[in-house]
Amino acid sequence: MNMDVLDKNHQSLYAMLTTKTWTAFYLDIISSFMVYSTALFLVIHRNSIHQAPSVAGLALSNALQMLVFLQWTVRQMGEVQAQISTVGQLDYYGRKIEPEAPAENPATKPDSSWPQEGRIDFDHLVLSYRKNTPPVLKDVSFTINPKEKIGIVGRTGSGKSTLLVGLLRIVEASSGAILIDGVDISKIGLKDLRTKVGIIPQEPVLFVGTIRTNLDPFGQYEDNAIWRALDAVHLSEKVKEMPLKLDSPVIEHGKNFSLGQRQLICIARSLVIGSKIIVLDEATASIDMVTDRLLQETIKESFADCTVLTIAHRLNTIIESDKVLVMDGGVVAEFGEPHKLLQDPNGIFAELVSHAGEAASKKLANIAEEAHKDRNNGLDLVIEEAENEKALEREEFEAVTAAAASPTGAPVQVEPTVVDPVIAEPYSVEPFAAAAVVPTLQVTGDASAHRFPKAETEGLARAKAHLRQLGSTSGMSNTGIVTNLNSPIHSAAGSTSPPLPSKGEAAVEKQFERLFRNPSAGDTPDGSPEMKPQTTTTPSTEPTDDTHLSQA
Repeated sequence: MNMDVLDKNHQSLYAMLTTKTWTAFYLDIISSFMVYSTALFLVIHRNSIHQAPSVAGLALSNALQMLVFLQWTVRQMGEVQAQISTVGQLDYYGRKIEPEAPAENPATKPDSSWPQEGRIDFDHLVLSYRKNTPPVLKDVSFTINPKEKIGIVGRTGSGKSTLLVGLLRIVEASSGAILIDGVDISKIGLKDLRTKVGIIPQEPVLFVGTIRTNLDPFGQYEDNAIWRALDAVHLSEKVKEMPLKLDSPVIEHGKNFSLGQRQLICIARSLVIGSKIIVLDEATASIDMVTDRLLQETIKESFADCTVLTIAHRLNTIIESDKVLVMDGGVVAEFGEPHKLLQDPNGIFAELVSHAGEAASKKLANIAEEAHKDRNNGLDLVIEEAENEKALEREEFEAVTAAAASPTGAPVQVEPTVVDPVIAEPYSVEPFAAAAVVPTLQVTGDASAHRFPKAETEGLARAKAHLRQLGSTSGMSNTGIVTNLNSPIHSAAGSTSPPLPSKGEAAVEKQFERLFRNPSAGDTPDGSPEMKPQTTTTPSTEPTDDTHLSQA
């Protein structure tokens, strides 16, 4: 029995009985006053009714009836009013509240493995809690890539929690759509949707029963899966010390566990289910900072391969997130890496951080910067090395062009094998497919505008190989880089390397674009005259393949 619910019921019952007793006492006083007034009237006018004492008796008798009937009448009126309100509520629930969508929709039922990646697309979402009321979310559009950790912040009433309401279809969207791995969630059953999204609420919810029934309420999973989840949240040792282990009792609200342990059990519940999308709704708001930090580390380890959305008021909770979504007035005000958002002193996120105080804001900025560096996984070192190679090749180019009789240089050949000093492992670059395009440069200005294709090609290949090495050794996701690279890199043995970490192209290609290529025709990065590249095409025996290294 839930004692808290019983206590609340008894509190209401006590208030009702107290009110009835006070009402009865108050009505008895009124009735007694009426009897007293009647008797006083008869005494004052005794000379007028001395010949008809029966009239006086009848008046007193009727006045005494007020003690009974007045109280009964008032009580019945109150009872009728209470019952009528119940009828009104039944009418409201029966006719004015629209029923939820069906739990399952066989025509659009997703695969049992859905979602496999955890990509979420909000496409021009508009959501109102009631019809004919202003929308709470107004044309919200953004994309969350697989395995990204997103922090959602904003002032009170900005629409943070409404995003969760829309994601779980607690309230249906007025327009727009939410897609998970390309599936429009409005087209599938509620059960198919909600069983695939793990929720860790602010107040951990534990049921009266056992540890097993709290982690696997429907008995769908084996004990091994439950033990793995407990081990992931560092609770397996504590449970093993209990006499009944997984069958150890959990009292109401889980009060035989600490608040932090109850939250860890909720995390383990999501791990048992195997959700690819996890939502934390102020999950650490009610615990101290030390326990908050421990829980954040556990969440980071346990949900490394999941897409995590964290709604939080504590900025230290989300400062290490891959991206931060700032909501303001029901729209997306800012969306990006915390480190980059803090670069804009006039931004909302920077303003929220500054409200934490000077010392705390500096600490948060440092944490965001360190997290940004960790996400690059040493890629900056590879870029720096490519810059050094660019400087060396520039010196060689200037020496050659100074001694050359004509402005046309020889074709640049790409070395087939390079030893990367970062990973100390040889790799080779696949030849250009279909037609090997070899650049020749016609110098029309200063040599500083030369693109240095050798340094670019080798540096880009080294960066890609470095990312692969990181992906294969650490298993971590390189956050901030966006799609698979277009250029396959082969190992020294000739076999194709494993695919790059799921986020690869944008950061590498963009940095190399900025490092080696001219922003626009006639406008070089350093203001030097334009270099006009010409290309000559030589036949290639390699089969046609759309994926090849980028060419000038």
